[in-house]
Amino acid sequence: MAVRKFWLINGNGQKFDLTDFKDGFLNNPAGLGFTATVTLTRLGNAQKLNSITDDLNNISGELLLKNNDDNALAYDAYTEFIKFASVLPLFLHYQTPAMSNYSFYREIVLGSIEKSEVDYETNLLRCNIVFTPLTMWRNDSLTTVVATAKKNTGKKYNLNRPYAYASAGYENITLNNNSPSSVPLIIEIEGECSNPAFSLYDQNGDVYGICRINGEFDYVYINSDDLEEEIKLSKDGAWLNNAVNYQDFSIAMPNKAYLTFCYLRPGKSGMKFTFADEFDGKISVSWRDEYASV
Repeated sequence: MAVRKFWLINGNGQKFDLTDFKDGFLNNPAGLGFTATVTLTRLGNAQKLNSITDDLNNISGELLLKNNDDNALAYDAYTEFIKFASVLPLFLHYQTPAMSNYSFYREIVLGSIEKSEVDYETNLLRCNIVFTPLTMWRNDSLTTVVATAKKNTGKKYNLNRPYAYASAGYENITLNNNSPSSVPLIIEIEGECSNPAFSLYDQNGDVYGICRINGEFDYVYINSDDLEEEIKLSKDGAWLNNAVNYQDFSIAMPNKAYLTFCYLRPGKSGMKFTFADEFDGKISVSWRDEYASV
């Protein structure tokens, strides 16, 4: 019978299996659903929705650790687990039987863990455990759209990524966010370029994201994730210092559009890139679907 699987990956890339007793077993997992914080205004016999925010609820369960006759194995395993979980960042992965070639993960920290006596009947060390999430559930398969100057719509690029789609040219690039949440973007521009700029717009053509980077570069990298927010710029193969200072703040559209660090809205959006001079390199736009519960 197929079962759902859990595992942890720490900052050293080490894996701790929570599905069998190779490392440990997460018993009675809870907190895999979701709740939302809703603010309302009462209007007579009805209520107006002001806002709704998905909560980052704790995930809890019971960590079971194997033991031996002299009780040394379980307590050693407990100590090793604490060492493992202390190496950040820490990610909890979750896979159901329906997920054949992908899983979902969220960044977490170890919120609490109990350490009691070995259970006499089962000879297991039973530890109540709580994981505190830092992110929503994210698909571990990165969706990537690639645009080049060549008119070759439909061609696939070997990016060593699970999903890659192609767009021809640098205008009217289609991005489809299948999740119900706005998600961060990773934007990469590879090739010599001058004053690279982009706009992000919805199906009505309304712009909700803009950016212009002033200068000449051979590589541009923008990550809009709140936890990893970063700009990297390269010229003649060398990284430029204080890359955020190359942003053109004069194009800002307060209360209307993201500036530089853009999030992709749910559903279908369009994107357009422009340059001060001719550009014949490659543009990649990547994101992960994100959910409050999977």
